[in-house]
Amino acid sequence: MAIFNQFRTVILDRAITATLPIPQLVILGAGLDTRAWRLDGLETTTVFEVDHPATQALKRARASRIPPKARQVHFAPTDFREGDLARVLADAGHDTRQPTFWLWEGVTMYLRPAEVAGTLATLAALSAPGSRLALTYMSKDRGRTPRSLFLTLLGEPVRSAYSRAEWSETAAAHGWSTASDSGIEDWMRQMTPGLRLTRRQVGMQWFERIAVLEKLH
Repeated sequence: MAIFNQFRTVILDRAITATLPIPQLVILGAGLDTRAWRLDGLETTTVFEVDHPATQALKRARASRIPPKARQVHFAPTDFREGDLARVLADAGHDTRQPTFWLWEGVTMYLRPAEVAGTLATLAALSAPGSRLALTYMSKDRGRTPRSLFLTLLGEPVRSAYSRAEWSETAAAHGWSTASDSGIEDWMRQMTPGLRLTRRQVGMQWFERIAVLEKLH
């Protein structure tokens, strides 16, 4: 898992920096994400971090003495199960007239397909032309949703998985075209051709993929 998450971080960092400069970066479920404090090229970008108020309170206390690299960092507290994302972002100062890079990492697999589709549609409605969305999703294993007893015991079972074709169709139906779609086998070939990892070593995250989407029209 540790090796996989290093790959995932690098690929998502590259997706963001390849789009810079961009006026706005919105990180959904930001947690303790550090990109606003460590990524070069955000000098003209306003970063919006969306997460639960309790998580954000801890982060704000920890980050209060560290100057961000981003132009500004705005915290947008919400409970994703009950909150109105459009209203929360508007209150934080998000401008739907300006392009946005959306980052949605490590979340979709825990949501039901209808919830994934609804969020895709909401983000498209809040996105100006030129906006992009990078996210992770779980791919199917021989047509089936991968299962994890560990995650189920934690109360976070995998609730959605897609073939690459199904994912592309879902994205397109809700306002997004797929610019790229890659997984750990692609990342090893690109970055560490000498590294050999097996499906058994990586575990369920072997099936986790990163899609970078572009706003349609």
